[in-house]
Amino acid sequence: MWSTEHLGAFGYALFAGVQQIVVITGLHHIIGAVEAQLIASTGTNFLNPLMSVALFGQSGAVLGYLSLNWKNLKARELCIPSFCSTLFGISEPAIFGVNLRYKFPLIGGCIGGAVAGAYVYFAKLTALGFGTTVVPGIAICDPAHNGYLNYIIAHLIGFGVGLAATIILKPFFK
Repeated sequence: MWSTEHLGAFGYALFAGVQQIVVITGLHHIIGAVEAQLIASTGTNFLNPLMSVALFGQSGAVLGYLSLNWKNLKARELCIPSFCSTLFGISEPAIFGVNLRYKFPLIGGCIGGAVAGAYVYFAKLTALGFGTTVVPGIAICDPAHNGYLNYIIAHLIGFGVGLAATIILKPFFK
């Protein structure tokens, strides 16, 4: 909370960049209490879009890894279902099955989440609820400030940067 309140776009990028690392520990469930408090006190929740774009950065990383390994049947069998689960807000198959296993996709996904997190700040994107992300998350997106359009743009940024960063990082991880 401190970083998002005091560091502006950098704080948002920092939160979205590391949020999926928190998922690895399982401590991401505690963020729901903070989200509930945000909604009770302000009527909106700025953390939900940040967590959503962080997740979708990992999604882009999975497809980045897949694009590098398309000829490998095992990679396709692992990446395609992992990607599909991310569309509904479930990142664990992508994180544990692909991104953490091969390391560079996890970093690429975190970069994608961070860039999209900065966009969330500038777009003033918030949610009216919590508990759902990515495709179903649009249902709780706050329509203020062109919220629906910015929700889609933020996710495309996270996805695209996550995918591109994963491809760019590959040569550095042999």
